[in-house]
Amino acid sequence: MKVTLSTFATSLRDPGIVDLFHHFLCGQGLVNKFVRHRIDPKLSVVNCATSIFFAPSDRNGTTGHKELMRATPSWRNNSPRYDTVFVRTGLAPGPHGLSVAQLRILFSFMINDTRHEVALVEWFSYIGNSPDEDTGMWMVEREKQDDGSPLMDFICIDAILRSCHLLPVYGKEMISGNITYATSLDVFQAYYVNKFADHHSFELLS
Repeated sequence: MKVTLSTFATSLRDPGIVDLFHHFLCGQGLVNKFVRHRIDPKLSVVNCATSIFFAPSDRNGTTGHKELMRATPSWRNNSPRYDTVFVRTGLAPGPHGLSVAQLRILFSFMINDTRHEVALVEWFSYIGNSPDEDTGMWMVEREKQDDGSPLMDFICIDAILRSCHLLPVYGKEMISGNITYATSLDVFQAYYVNKFADHHSFELLS
């Protein structure tokens, strides 16, 4: 699907997305601050991207491990699916300078005859400076702006390492039977970053 940036912002009902995207363009050195507000590129929106990563113990050899990361309003003709991922930011705290984010949109665009692949993400922040003592897992919570809305950003696709699995930190209350996989990341206050999801996650987060 192809759509202009301005139309894209209108569909999200968030005009601030345009300024956020222009800020990203300036930060990447793709435009300067004097012309950025005249830029309205056509975005080619996709529903998934492929990550290829390696680990010292990976038996796949030089081909690495492949996985799909999805950001789609309808998965298997049903509910939306917006995966969580590890992003290389170099920020602390966090394992190996990796931050956690949830994909919202995956797209590409052309500027100066060069194709750029980008994601719109919502950030999570780590709770504390070390993993939870009882589980050995890091904990995260959604990062919010002053008005309570999610903190979002545009990032280059190649900053994403791989997907990650979040587990809710349950309280003492009964869990609603209306919670689904599509809403589970929006109803809890905090989440464990699951290092037991697979051996790659265990090596990465231990």
